Amino acid sequence: MVKKFLVIGQTPPPYHGQSMMIKRLVDGEFSKIKIYHIRTVFSSSIEDIGKPSFFKIFHLLEIITKTYYYRLKHRPTVLVYYPITNSSSGILKDNIFLFLTRWLFKDIVFYFRSAGLIDFLETKSDLVRNVLTFSLMKPSLSILLTKSNPRDDLVLKSKQVEFIPNGIEDISLKFPDLKHTRIRLDVFNCLYIGLITKGKGIFDLIEAFRILTDQFSIYQVKLNVVGKFDSFETEQAALNLISSYQLDNNISFMGQQTGEDKWDQFRRADVLCFPTFYENESFGNVILEGFMCSLPVIGTDWRGISEIIDHNVNGLIVPIQSPMNLAQAILKVYQDEGARKTFARNARSKYETYYTLQKHLDQIEETLVNLH
Repeated sequence: MVKKFLVIGQTPPPYHGQSMMIKRLVDGEFSKIKIYHIRTVFSSSIEDIGKPSFFKIFHLLEIITKTYYYRLKHRPTVLVYYPITNSSSGILKDNIFLFLTRWLFKDIVFYFRSAGLIDFLETKSDLVRNVLTFSLMKPSLSILLTKSNPRDDLVLKSKQVEFIPNGIEDISLKFPDLKHTRIRLDVFNCLYIGLITKGKGIFDLIEAFRILTDQFSIYQVKLNVVGKFDSFETEQAALNLISSYQLDNNISFMGQQTGEDKWDQFRRADVLCFPTFYENESFGNVILEGFMCSLPVIGTDWRGISEIIDHNVNGLIVPIQSPMNLAQAILKVYQDEGARKTFARNARSKYETYYTLQKHLDQIEETLVNLH
């Protein structure tokens, strides 16, 4: 008998790791489980995530009503939910929804796609913690992305926990050249792709490029930054810093790009840089995209990143908020062509072994089928 699951979560837009992974789940083909999906639109943009509004209150009532409808019409017995981990208003919204709906289902599955709930709650008083978790306690199963992430399942006393890494589709099936090791051109191209915010390390990257040019006298390096700024203030601060360091010819902001434009940025790159220390970072799908495209990746020793990147095998790991170490890592990949090519081959190999979309969906299906 096929098990039925109701997934509550947002699919793109906006485009970010969680919304894309939810889309991959609800679009997946399974033989042992049946997925029903109610799409949420609590956030119309990345900047809107976690911010309260009257629209979100009305939308919450709409989602609650749809949940009752789906439960009666399709009879799913398990609810799959994606908890907010870093916003009191968001966590309170989760509590209200679950207080009114979780009794409808035999089991509740929490899928933690962002991390840090346990750290967030530690900053609150006992009373506030109890209020913010009153309907979230004791889910049947919590799914975490890596063992290096904060154990958010423990604070909620989850009955069962599974660790399932992300997986992404192989774009090289459409663009075969993406999986081939690059031939380095005159200019060495570094790529950053994602939300442009302090916590993702953009200012550390700018400082690293200042070190490359001023201290190491390396001028034939370029950084292409793809994504949206989290705020006007961040944008102005970054542009002013680049101007003061006279790096206008070395660092370019390309804006948000999707589809073929996005993959063309990977095609042109020699190395992917992901110097994050973002408080809710849990995995970093962009690393998988880099591996899929045979790119070595320079990442930080933060959360699950060091489980994906094997230091000196398929990339380099540096300490968080360390522009000097970041500059030295870029310099190594720039100067050591043999290491760069080896990292690139190993990156593609690890993607094929661990991080394909099918492997990810197979693990999800097996975990949900065996829910007990």
